[in-house]
Amino acid sequence: MNKYAYSVPIVGELSNLFDKIFYSHQMGLSKPDPEIFKTVISEANINPKETLFLDDSPCNVKAANELGITSLLVENPDQWLDWFD
Repeated sequence: MNKYAYSVPIVGELSNLFDKIFYSHQMGLSKPDPEIFKTVISEANINPKETLFLDDSPCNVKAANELGITSLLVENPDQWLDWFD
């Protein structure tokens, strides 16, 4: 297991859900600096308008929103699950 791997119920390692995971400490960037979002958009070749960003920090959500990324503030661990029901 990757030393940066995170466990996710049912699927196991977070990497089982995504093609690539961007860790800020590995990128040398940090939120809410817009560069981290721009780098992810570029490297993942994604459209910000078709991207969902979830975070528990209002300033990170604001920074992503300013780049056109749909962003939601998560205030409790299970809150985001309700958005998909």
